[in-house]
Amino acid sequence: MTLQYGSWWKTSTLALAFTFLGYVAFDFVSVDAFIVLTLNIFEAYFIAFFFKQHFQFQQTVNQPSYLVMCLVKFVFLPSLILGVAGTQLIPVFSNMSAQRVLMEWFEGSVVTLVVGLPVVLLCTQNDKLKWSSIYNLRDLAWGVSVAAIAICSAYISWAMFAVFTVILLALCAVFRGFKALSLAGLILAVVIAAAFSHGDLLTKAESDTKLTVLVTMLLGYCNALIICMYDLSNKCSFTHMRALDSHYQHTFEQSPVMLVTLDDEGRILHISDGFICNLEYRREQLLNKPITDFMTDHSASLIHHRGLQGNTQFSIEEIVLVTSRNQQVVCLLEAEVFSDHEGGGHTLCFFQDMSERQKLAEALSKEKELLEVTLSSIGDGVICTDVDSNVTYMNPVAEAILAKLTAEVAGQPFQEVMPLFNEDTLQPIENLTDYCMGNHQTLGLPELTCVKNHLGLTFAIQDSISPIYGKSGKIMGSVMVFQDVTESRMMSRKMNHLAHHDALTGLPNRLLLQDRLIQACKRARRCKHQFALVFIDLDKFKKINDSLGHDYGDLLLKQVSERLAGCVRACDTVSRMGGDEFVLLLDAIEDKRHVRKVIKKVLSSTTGEYELKGIQLTVSLSAGIAIYPDDGDNAETLMKHADTAMYRAKKVAKTDFQFYSAKLDHEAELRVEIESAIHKSIEKGEFIPYYQPIVNAKTFELEKLEMLARWQQQDQLLDPIHFIAIAEDANLIGKLSLQLLKKSFPQFAQWLLIKPGLILSINISVLQLSETHFVKELLDTAAKYNVPPTNLEIEITESALVSNVDAMKKTLLELQKHGFAIAIDDFGTGFSSLSYLKHLNFDTIKIDESFVADISGSKKNADLAMVIVNMAKSLQVNSVAEGVENAMQAKALTACGCEQLQGYFFSEPTDAQAMTHMIEHGQVFSTIHKDN
Repeated sequence: MTLQYGSWWKTSTLALAFTFLGYVAFDFVSVDAFIVLTLNIFEAYFIAFFFKQHFQFQQTVNQPSYLVMCLVKFVFLPSLILGVAGTQLIPVFSNMSAQRVLMEWFEGSVVTLVVGLPVVLLCTQNDKLKWSSIYNLRDLAWGVSVAAIAICSAYISWAMFAVFTVILLALCAVFRGFKALSLAGLILAVVIAAAFSHGDLLTKAESDTKLTVLVTMLLGYCNALIICMYDLSNKCSFTHMRALDSHYQHTFEQSPVMLVTLDDEGRILHISDGFICNLEYRREQLLNKPITDFMTDHSASLIHHRGLQGNTQFSIEEIVLVTSRNQQVVCLLEAEVFSDHEGGGHTLCFFQDMSERQKLAEALSKEKELLEVTLSSIGDGVICTDVDSNVTYMNPVAEAILAKLTAEVAGQPFQEVMPLFNEDTLQPIENLTDYCMGNHQTLGLPELTCVKNHLGLTFAIQDSISPIYGKSGKIMGSVMVFQDVTESRMMSRKMNHLAHHDALTGLPNRLLLQDRLIQACKRARRCKHQFALVFIDLDKFKKINDSLGHDYGDLLLKQVSERLAGCVRACDTVSRMGGDEFVLLLDAIEDKRHVRKVIKKVLSSTTGEYELKGIQLTVSLSAGIAIYPDDGDNAETLMKHADTAMYRAKKVAKTDFQFYSAKLDHEAELRVEIESAIHKSIEKGEFIPYYQPIVNAKTFELEKLEMLARWQQQDQLLDPIHFIAIAEDANLIGKLSLQLLKKSFPQFAQWLLIKPGLILSINISVLQLSETHFVKELLDTAAKYNVPPTNLEIEITESALVSNVDAMKKTLLELQKHGFAIAIDDFGTGFSSLSYLKHLNFDTIKIDESFVADISGSKKNADLAMVIVNMAKSLQVNSVAEGVENAMQAKALTACGCEQLQGYFFSEPTDAQAMTHMIEHGQVFSTIHKDN
């Protein structure tokens, strides 16, 4: 029959036809039986229909409770509904009571549905009922045979029938299964139904025989069904297990991992492709072979030893497998022992190739070692943290600075391990690592960053802190790289201090003064107040420095700077410009009277006695003052005007400080003009030699001539006092002197022809003697004009000699070696202890005219001149008195033993022509001598 929704009417018609045929076959037994049979057929139809739509046969095998649920829903409930309907319908057409109808329906339903249910189940597996696709010949033979034997036993007795039915159905279920059992049950049900319907059979049976046979047959059939169900369930499980086993074996063999299954004797049962690939064998070469055949002897002994211990799980770190090419593969072995369903022991082995891992581990080890060596070798400190700012690593430099090892501080907060703070403010520097990681940026350490370790030692550090990123780009922590810059920072501060302060006195130098002066100008302009700039210079410091030595000079400068600093306010500045020059910046003054009062106090405190290593010195200072804004509104102008005022203070007698005035500027401008004129006059040859005679003190005969410089400016003839000092300051004295020598030497050579013993005395500047080529240049000039060095005398002022005795000693000795005579001019005026006389060889002492002017006839006034004459005698050198103005002075000097005289009493300086006339006639000096 078809069991589809679209053919329900066909199915119903077919069921009614079968019902009518059954009715005819039983010879129209009764209308009651026909109706009950019709209801049973419709009941079977509906149950089959429901089973077709909702029943899952495979779930019945796996879940027996599902079958019970389906029987209740699809069998008993529909049967109950149709049975109730029958009890209401049959009494209408017959005289049967409702109780009998229900009883008849129950018997038919039980036999038809329970016994016919297996057939229904088999039929609902396909859309159409095809006996050939469900039952084969063996199933038909077994079903028919079991039904026939059971029916035959009924002729003996119904009890025998019941026993044979139970036994035969059980045997059929065991030996042939569900299909044969369902067919046998169907045949028996039809035969029993027909037998119970036949009147003759019913009369022979006892009243309860029918029910007993029916129940026995049903119980036997149910027992056989249970046997079939369990057998079917076992077969399904076995099939499923075989499928799983096949799938597992396939997965096992296809795995790229090195897997091997061993039996209890260590032979290979299953192999993965990964194992075959690594050992480079064929599968058949490995199967059923001991696993130890493919290992080294040592590895085989390890396997054997572990196997004897009886562990269900074990691992061996290094198992060496041997490939077909006799290469060794180092593996990690993980093994687990388990029992199979037959009770035998199997071992599952997992081999992990460690060769690449070992190479990687070696590479990582080398890389780690290189990294550690690199971090240990660099001179910078390195400290790493995790994402929580806890320290994870420090290199040896960081450990040395912090005086702790990495193991001691690992896991501790960065701020506790490395407490940073600002060197000036001492304020802590916190959260650098958190800020660095939170903002994903590298941070430079703030300036003046310091760290103090647990020993209390402080280090100045600098550099940066950066986040550490993993391969995924996620921040893993931070790293600080820092340098110990304690010494360099100290050196930088020292260099900065030296760049702005004087190294000797510690006072601000010119650079710092310039900056403060600029700031003072801005502040004064903004606040509309005045300030003063004071230039201070030590008088005759060079003489002190050269006579006593630089150590004494430096000591004096220190003491002067201390006194100056103690005389001014904290807001004022005392600066050393260099040498013996100091500058005071007096801020916010009231007027010149205030400045005058301050300067007098400063000079009063600094002028006077100083003790330098037991030597008492009297020191005086000169100061020049410029006032903002009257004398200048910028730093450069104020510096220039204060310097000009100080220079003027040195020139003006009986004053120690000067305020700047426009007149001083005029003098400075005039000085610049004179320097320029001197330079031009040298080029034009406007400087000419004049000569003043030096005569014998007893005979008044001419013995020497002192060459003096004159500047011929148009119609005006200027004395040396107007230009010599300026020429020296402008470093032009050398050129000027050489010009005079070139003009005087030719004339002097002619005079030597008349008076061969005549001596020419030449005034030489210290600057000329300091030049390395001076001696050679003088010798060349003299040789050029045939002037013998023995007829030349070099005059040097005592003050210049005392200031540079060490520097000039070598030059003077060289001059004497070539025959030049040496004379000390202005003797007695130099600031000296006269100790230099013991170290120099000289020929003449020239007594300064100031001592000669004191000779007035009294013995007291002539004492100094006489002392110098006697000193010259004791030193066995010639003495010359300068500035002799009258006969009385000449007689006094001659009387005390002076050898030569010079002055206006004999002759004023004259030009070469007049001097030639004097030399040729030789009468002027003799006339004077005769008259006196």
